[in-house]
Amino acid sequence: MYLRGGETYSEDDAAIYAAYILVHELGHQLFHFGHPFGAKACVMNPTPLLHFRDWVKGLSPRDCPIGSSNAMKPGAVNFALMKQNQ
Repeated sequence: MYLRGGETYSEDDAAIYAAYILVHELGHQLFHFGHPFGAKACVMNPTPLLHFRDWVKGLSPRDCPIGSSNAMKPGAVNFALMKQNQ
């Protein structure tokens, strides 16, 4: 709670914010998006100091379309693949 400035969430709000975090992480895994730091409208911009309520309020897909910055282009992050033992 310290990072969030004492902000608390109901169970419903916590579930909604967890869903937004999941969308953020899926953007990394499925599209290899990076972090467009400072782009407050982008779900791929990391949550500042875990202030989820403010982060979600500022999101706007219209103002942060795919390809709107280098970090928002598919393939922006190149993940190293690990070989599986056969």
